[in-house]
Amino acid sequence: MANSITKLHQTLHGYQNGHQLLASSLALSLAAKRILLFQSDLTGSLENGFESYLTGYPIIESNIYVFARTWYAPEMERPGCVWTHSLILDYADLGKFSDLYFLNEFFVRPSSGDFKSYMNQITLDKTPANVEHPQDNYSPSLKALLTSVYKYSEQTILIPTISAAQYEADIIRLWSEQWPRLRRAFKFCTGSLNLKALDEEEFDVQIIPDRSTSSIARQSSNSVTVNIKDTLVEEWTSVFDRYRKEDIRKFLWTFGADIEGKRANYIPLVRLFESVNSKQFELAEVNSYVNEYFPDIDKGRFLKKNLYGSSSILPVSEKELIQYLVSNGETSMVNFEELHVLDRVIQLVNDKKLSVKEIGDLFQHLSNYSLDNNFWNKLDVNGDLVFSLLERDAQLAPLIIRTWPSIAEDKRAWTLDYPIQKNILEVLKYESIEIFEILRSVLASRSKIIFDFRNTFGSRVSLYTLDLLNSGKGEQIAEEWIEYVVKHDNALEEWFWQNKRLKQKPIYMVLFKYLTPNKLERLQLEQKELVGAFELVKNGATRDFANVTACKILALGFADSSRENSFLVERMFSHVYQEVCLNRMSDVVWKYFTKEYQIRDYSGFFNPFALLSFFQKSRRSEFNVESWDVGRQLIVKAVNQFVRNSWPLQSFLETFFNKKEFREALLYCYTFEKGIRLIEKLLAKVDENKLKLNKEQLEIIRKVLS
Repeated sequence: MANSITKLHQTLHGYQNGHQLLASSLALSLAAKRILLFQSDLTGSLENGFESYLTGYPIIESNIYVFARTWYAPEMERPGCVWTHSLILDYADLGKFSDLYFLNEFFVRPSSGDFKSYMNQITLDKTPANVEHPQDNYSPSLKALLTSVYKYSEQTILIPTISAAQYEADIIRLWSEQWPRLRRAFKFCTGSLNLKALDEEEFDVQIIPDRSTSSIARQSSNSVTVNIKDTLVEEWTSVFDRYRKEDIRKFLWTFGADIEGKRANYIPLVRLFESVNSKQFELAEVNSYVNEYFPDIDKGRFLKKNLYGSSSILPVSEKELIQYLVSNGETSMVNFEELHVLDRVIQLVNDKKLSVKEIGDLFQHLSNYSLDNNFWNKLDVNGDLVFSLLERDAQLAPLIIRTWPSIAEDKRAWTLDYPIQKNILEVLKYESIEIFEILRSVLASRSKIIFDFRNTFGSRVSLYTLDLLNSGKGEQIAEEWIEYVVKHDNALEEWFWQNKRLKQKPIYMVLFKYLTPNKLERLQLEQKELVGAFELVKNGATRDFANVTACKILALGFADSSRENSFLVERMFSHVYQEVCLNRMSDVVWKYFTKEYQIRDYSGFFNPFALLSFFQKSRRSEFNVESWDVGRQLIVKAVNQFVRNSWPLQSFLETFFNKKEFREALLYCYTFEKGIRLIEKLLAKVDENKLKLNKEQLEIIRKVLS
């Protein structure tokens, strides 16, 4: 790593009427002076092998780090005196060197009373990268040290030894391998004669004399004593054998930048490095480490951005990465907004990098996130995709319909599962959307959701349905819905009132199919309209349908005694009678009106026609109506209506228009007194030429009069 500074500050502490600061190349705060004074003094009684040791610690309030070497000073008259030469590095400068071992060469033990050289900044006269560390490989002792320091990351590491120098190179190497934020927080001493602490925080690593192990351990509130030679090296340290030191360091330095400078974060970063660079790379493994070690969404943000961002360092495609992020349930530690995940989803969709199924899968999981209109507006999607999304997640309906309201006009929307349709309808209820094109699609789909539309939007749904039926566009409408609208929905009468002159054949077909005579009567249709409707329907309809329709209209005629209703009887009776006589309609007629019995008078009433040859051939007792004779039963029903209601005689002639039914009607009238009177009136009107008879009727009348 290139050197970007040329100066180091320094201080010298030693004995002069007490241990004190003898020289300094920079102005120090009072707090910094106190810390330096204390930390530069001998930590306890001198031990053989500990005549010289290293110390490293930060002074946080001054943003500086102190790397110092202490020497025992036996030349001083007072026992226990030491010299301590401290190198002062700004926090910013501490991260500019790949290997910190080169700093050792700047330590100088005072040899006289001249301390002026310690008052000057130190000029770097060579590139630090060219200063070789005496231990460039990862020795067993270094790996043991790495294992201990980071395995017991929350404890003070006490390492008993016979010499301060024994692990000095390892500790500097360990310190050098740390990223800047960890470097400046790391506190160590290779010659702790008593427990070392700063602001009541114990130093991370302390090399202690063998024979002082117990006493120093008792001084600590949270320590672990480590025998380097007996330490079982953990598997994770093998990463240093398999990968280049430069690559590991680059990773640690890059991604340690926004991670707390704690020992606890070292193993996670090393494991992540190995996972990212492994030939057997698995995204799930990387995610597992991130989730385990950095679960807080605000921790390791730069690392997460580089792992999961659009310029990810991971050996996966953007498509794979997004699919994993969105679909994996263990990504709560990731800030989707900061990683622009939704924008990246949009880009993948718009670039056609995803299949419909893949997009559907993504959006099924994205339903857990807040997808606003801005998201949907940016998507370049087609109908197939939208319907796929709706099928997979009904909860997307509100956003989809608000963004693409025309989707509701597509028949496919109303062939989706019913709960999805309900969600779409719920959105439409609160949107200012014209519903008639939507209704056309709903009706074409034959979905039962149409009943919910009726409940939501009122009678206009039924009125629109009737409009379609009237215009002949109702062939795709579900029978169940048509039946409901025609038989049970009060909107039918409203529609008829609004469309008096606009009704066409299809609407009459529906009416005659579903309505009983009573319900037809409630529509208050004029008799001429009903008859005209029958003529429309009869052409093209099946015989059975025409026959049923004729019966219903005839029933309306029979149901009312008003003179106008005779028109319905005179126009429908002949059709019904002829079909009955041809055995094409039998008991179906009695579904719509009741049978009637013959009128029976007292046996001795005067019959002026008794001697006429026409009636003599069919005497009174001979006009019998058998149970099977539907034709004669109809004659009885119709004649009774004319007699009872005094309907016009011309209407009588129109009703019994054909020869057979006219003859039967006269014969039945002959059998009772009121019938005789009807015949008398008929003959009188004929004689006065006030009635119009057809040829066959005229022939029968002549026979009566002959």
